[in-house]
Amino acid sequence: MLEPRFPLRTRLGHARAHQGTTRSNCSVTRTLKTSFCIERSLPAATLTLVDGSQLDRSSQSYIHSVTVRIKPDVCSRQALNSGDVMDGAKRGRTICAVVAVCLTACGGGSSPPTPNADPQGFWQGTAGDGRDVSTLILEQGQYFMVFSSGTTVSGMVEGAFSVSGNTLIDNAAIDFPASGAATTASVTGSVTTRQSLSLTDAESSGVRAVTGTYSPAYDTPVDISEAIGTWVGNIGSTGETRLTISPDLSFTGTQGSCSFSGSVRARPTGKHVFDGSLTFNDVSCASGTGTSMNVEAVVSGTKITAVGVNSWTTVGFAFVGARQ
Repeated sequence: MLEPRFPLRTRLGHARAHQGTTRSNCSVTRTLKTSFCIERSLPAATLTLVDGSQLDRSSQSYIHSVTVRIKPDVCSRQALNSGDVMDGAKRGRTICAVVAVCLTACGGGSSPPTPNADPQGFWQGTAGDGRDVSTLILEQGQYFMVFSSGTTVSGMVEGAFSVSGNTLIDNAAIDFPASGAATTASVTGSVTTRQSLSLTDAESSGVRAVTGTYSPAYDTPVDISEAIGTWVGNIGSTGETRLTISPDLSFTGTQGSCSFSGSVRARPTGKHVFDGSLTFNDVSCASGTGTSMNVEAVVSGTKITAVGVNSWTTVGFAFVGARQ
């Protein structure tokens, strides 16, 4: 809440202290209907409101929120106590000025800022060129955006969104193509919580528009049995990729002549996501033997989407497979 302070006199508009001070600060508070000033006074002072009610204050800074109804003739009807030496018209102008300052400082009753949207979820949609796009956004803003045609992956963008209202921004994203070197990207757009996603992926090679629709299943815990089995897809032109997940949720896989292995588990947050780790096992893998990374996987219908990056974000993994 905005709480500006003004060096005004002790007796102010809608509240005055019986134990006076020569100078005091005015703290501004906003209520549902309007705003008012109260003063800062000495300990144990008694605050009298214009309706006659009194409040004891045991601290030097006291804020009491009440509803004040300001009528058009408030200036002519307000009066300071008999100890003041101002004439009635001047007193009226003084009270009105104080009230106006308080209302202005509080923003005139302006609406509170719009809360940030929550972008997390599993979003499925398309890119401007017609490719399928599956976007997984985790609780803390990290996201994986996978581009594919059916079960053939053509690339993945990974990053972390900052959120302002409904706006999403990531100026430090990494694009991992199915073949070739990773490049930097800037991803911006908007989101409506648990409804729709609209993004623009800007890279040196061009700009891609992406849309997504929220998958309600994201808010339900995974059923471990849904991941068990063999899944087949392709990553670019590297040949068929196979992923086999065992009942204990360990897995093995091949990508051409490259082999990898790891394990997954249900995500502890209760979302419809599997967490896990993956290690490439031999020198025929593009990243070499021994490279490991954390991975996430989502099962949606008869397809699985698995994604991950290593800790240095130099190696990425993206797989879209159909159940065999």
